[in-house]
Amino acid sequence: MDELEITSYKIENVIRFRGEIHNSKTRDALEKLYKHIEDNGAIRSDEVITATHVLYLESRISDMEIIVSIDRAIPSTDEYEYIPIFELEECVVTKHRGHPSLLPVTYTRLYHECQSMGLDVKPPFYNVVNSDMDDVWDFGGRGVDVYVGVGVVLKS
Repeated sequence: MDELEITSYKIENVIRFRGEIHNSKTRDALEKLYKHIEDNGAIRSDEVITATHVLYLESRISDMEIIVSIDRAIPSTDEYEYIPIFELEECVVTKHRGHPSLLPVTYTRLYHECQSMGLDVKPPFYNVVNSDMDDVWDFGGRGVDVYVGVGVVLKS
C-alpha cells in the first residue's frame, strides 16, 4: 500500500440514496436511481460513490448508501436526497484493484495502516468509481478509490 496522506474529497451536485437493500438488489437500486435522475431532466456525471454502513450477514441485507454526481440540482424525495456539496474532510485514500468481493481486504489493510500512523478510522469506507465503465460493480483492472475519514489520535 502506498504511503497514506490526509486529504479531502469534495464533489458538487449529488443525489443520494440510503436504505436497506438485499445484496442481490443493489444493481436494481442503482438503475432506479439513474431513472430518477433522468426523469428529473438531469444528467449523470462521472462518479458513483457507494458505502456500506451495516451488513447483516444472515439476511444478506445491507444498510447502503449510493451517491451519484449530477449536472444540476433536482428536488429531493422521500427516497432520494439532493446534496449540493458532498465532502469528506480529513480522510485517506487508497486504490483497490480486483474483484469487488475483495474490498473488505482493502478496508482491513487501510484500517491497519491508519492505526499504525496514529490515525483514528471513522467508517464507513466510501468507494468512488468512474461511472463511464460498462458496469460500476465490475471495476477490475481500473480500480476504485477507497476513502475513509480519519482523526488524529493524541497519545500521552
